[in-house]
Amino acid sequence: MRHRFFVAVLAGLALCGLIACEEQPEAMADPCVQADPSKRDLGGSYVRRQVDTPSYALLKIAGDVRRNGRLSSIVIGDYTFDARIDRETEGAFTAARGSSAVPVPALTGVADDVVAYDLTYRPRFGPLFQGKAVLGPPTPPSQIAASGAASFSGPVLLEAVRLGSDAPGPTQKLTGQARIVVQYGTRRAIATITDLAGDGPLPFAQITWTGLRVCGARLVSTGQGAFQITAADGGRVNFAGASETSSDGAATFDSRFFGTRGAGLPTSVGGALLILGDTGALSAVFVANSEN
Repeated sequence: MRHRFFVAVLAGLALCGLIACEEQPEAMADPCVQADPSKRDLGGSYVRRQVDTPSYALLKIAGDVRRNGRLSSIVIGDYTFDARIDRETEGAFTAARGSSAVPVPALTGVADDVVAYDLTYRPRFGPLFQGKAVLGPPTPPSQIAASGAASFSGPVLLEAVRLGSDAPGPTQKLTGQARIVVQYGTRRAIATITDLAGDGPLPFAQITWTGLRVCGARLVSTGQGAFQITAADGGRVNFAGASETSSDGAATFDSRFFGTRGAGLPTSVGGALLILGDTGALSAVFVANSEN
């Protein structure tokens, strides 16, 4: 079964040299009244980069599994990754033109049936893309609770790149912990990323994103929230701020609820975020289990 969906469009975000950055409304947002998926449908998020360029995007992805539970396909915009088992790498899949989906050990197995992939693909007429995706069977929207609260925590992988007039700087890879608190009654949530570690000096210590919205089986940025990047001493860090010639940037958060443990409460949430400006690009993928 093939799935048709809209690519999540990165919203224009006026950074204006500030660190606490107000979102702008998404150009194409999904309606929050959504039909329940079939048992074999998959949903997820993919933060990708065009190879050899500083071009980034955060996309919704879809897919399905076969009757035996094995991955059948991943749909990325106008490209369908038809999965074939990779006989050399356990849990990995290949597709046409050298495309591949290789499990990310740090995020795979954190939540039941949710898999994170290093996903690389080349459309028939297009450049090579690569990045990380989180994919699984989403919680049916009709089963999302209308009241109460829940918290989730789990590992997060981040990549931070300094951008400038010349070639992008080296990619700094970080690990950390994501914690998400959801208020189902107000349909709002806060996500915090802390406990960062990596090689070399850390570019920041924490990311806090407020005003996230429960939208069907998704937890997303809505244009009414804000993110803030801070150092260990609590001071603000302008990692991806505006340059002297442009104030434009983008910030998007996209994730899915997975599983259900009764009373409309999901068992986990996973997805990605992208903060992109003239001086830097920050991307992250995470999978978090319920703490309740």
